[in-house]
Amino acid sequence: MRRRNIRASTKGQHPPHIFLHQNPANLPDSGSYVIIIALKQTKTLKIGSLGKIKLTHGYYAYAGSAKRALRARITRHLRHKKKRKHWHIDTLTSLPSTHIRAIACNPKPENECKIAAYLIKKMKNYVRGFGSTDCKCPSHLAYSTNYQKLIKAVKMVVKNS
Repeated sequence: MRRRNIRASTKGQHPPHIFLHQNPANLPDSGSYVIIIALKQTKTLKIGSLGKIKLTHGYYAYAGSAKRALRARITRHLRHKKKRKHWHIDTLTSLPSTHIRAIACNPKPENECKIAAYLIKKMKNYVRGFGSTDCKCPSHLAYSTNYQKLIKAVKMVVKNS
């Protein structure tokens, strides 16, 4: 089956991208991104300085950014094995019970916190402190049981940021 890219139409040199089949090849070198992760079963994980956290099965949207090497960062997140757990998200994406369902990118790295705040507000559920130890955001990991609602919110915020 051939991988398919779905691109949102916008003005500008590097439009936002939504990849439903994990293909980061056409991304710009820097930007903000959202990774949508399906967690198949509830897990309790030890996540860095956050300690033990219970993650309920469902869908998670993680907001991050890269000022350079965005493609490499996304590719790293896609790997399940053989990666040092440098960021909170590494613990989640390393689990065999997770599956990355979609990736959304915005060409502006400075929009990471704005994207995270929007997703938390829209979903009303998040994991406190996850991915936000270097900023003042309550979290960079939003949660939903409804994939369609989550993907709709991600598309909206990535396109309009």
